[in-house]
Amino acid sequence: MKTITPLFIDRDLSWLSFNARVLSEADDDTVPVMERLNFLSIFSSNLDEFYKVRIPKLLVRKNKTLLKDIHKEILRQQEFFGKILITKILPQLQKNNIELIYNQPIPTFMEGRLIQYFTNMLAPAIELYQLPLKDDFLIKSNSLYQAVFMDSGMGNEDVFILKIPNNKFSRFYEAERRNCRYLVFIDDILKKFLPEIYFSNTAVSIWNFKVTRDANINFEKEDNLLENLETYLENREKGKTTRFLYEKDMPVKKLQKLLSLLNIPSRDAVAGSAYHHLKDLNMISTDNNEAVYPPMITIERHQNETSVFNLIDKEDFMIHTPYESYDKVIDFFMEAATDEKVTEIYITIYRTAKNSAIIEALMIAAKLGKKVTVFVELKARFDEENNLKWLRKMKNAGVHVITSIPKLKVHAKLALIKCNQKKYALISTGNFNESTASCYTDHVLFTAHPGISDEVDTFFNFLIKNFR
Repeated sequence: MKTITPLFIDRDLSWLSFNARVLSEADDDTVPVMERLNFLSIFSSNLDEFYKVRIPKLLVRKNKTLLKDIHKEILRQQEFFGKILITKILPQLQKNNIELIYNQPIPTFMEGRLIQYFTNMLAPAIELYQLPLKDDFLIKSNSLYQAVFMDSGMGNEDVFILKIPNNKFSRFYEAERRNCRYLVFIDDILKKFLPEIYFSNTAVSIWNFKVTRDANINFEKEDNLLENLETYLENREKGKTTRFLYEKDMPVKKLQKLLSLLNIPSRDAVAGSAYHHLKDLNMISTDNNEAVYPPMITIERHQNETSVFNLIDKEDFMIHTPYESYDKVIDFFMEAATDEKVTEIYITIYRTAKNSAIIEALMIAAKLGKKVTVFVELKARFDEENNLKWLRKMKNAGVHVITSIPKLKVHAKLALIKCNQKKYALISTGNFNESTASCYTDHVLFTAHPGISDEVDTFFNFLIKNFR
């Protein structure tokens, strides 16, 4: 009997293949070194999201064979990540006068500075908690922690945890010597000086770990989503553990004891390198232009025409980001806000910039007396808080805001401008977000075509009609 080849690749294995391609960019010797470092950062960030979003769904399905294949592929990629970083990236950084101290002793010349940095800066921010923890204590998802094992005599040991304060301080301490920049992980600074200050004359071992939690939100009461969203976001922080990432050199007995004290099942334990959360590698920078891609020069068409509406009146046109400037999109909304002929503005918001010039234009329009209607998708994963912030600001500015429709997620990126006797429509493949437009490939159509603009009008009428 012939073996039938599956017609479809599992979506999660396919996603991991995508992340493998990100990793291959970091492995490419033709890519500038700082860009390769950034690809490692992207890989790490992507994998965090995979454990927050996809692994929880797989655990529910209980497909042990698939989970085994996924973990095997992840471990393969993590090993390849380490090989690229150690054998290729670090030597290239050295050629650019950057010495990243990675699994190496801290240089002697830095110790005097580092003990001062530890004493004056890090130590006051350290909070040590002895295990077992109180019931209301929560290990935060994707934060960095250290487990401190202290010999308490008679063959016993006490276990403490501390949160690495990388949210208050840079992940790297930097010092310069002989035109070379030395970068030390604050993880290593804590490992070196914490025993000397807090546990002198006591045998201590310190190990890094990180917990990832289920970040999916179960929108049970979508009819009252706006009222319940903040509660949903708080509950996200309490999601079930999906990964306990630990140093692979940690002794098995210590690992088992730590898991038991934290009430984390051993199935969630994933061996990793000495350093976690390596998306922080994108914090490393250089002034060497040869170590990065040259800045992209965007094309600015129609420079002599100040009115976007006049351009559309002549003919429909499309821009292609990031190769063309996104300014025309921002100009479109600013013109709509201030043009006396404009009476109504409609737009969908899925993900937008933290400092959005587009939303600022919408609020200006509302304050000038125009009817502005904005659909905000509150179920845009990991952008819920930003969308909630803008929703409140827009409401205060007089914008009519409508939000998520039960059992429906609106991904459409559309806008409509109504003048006295004409409509202008904007149709985009990407979010109305000037921050990401500089790096994401998308297309934006500007049109006054009656058939298209009428369809967009019908779409907004549907949203308004179904909003409760």
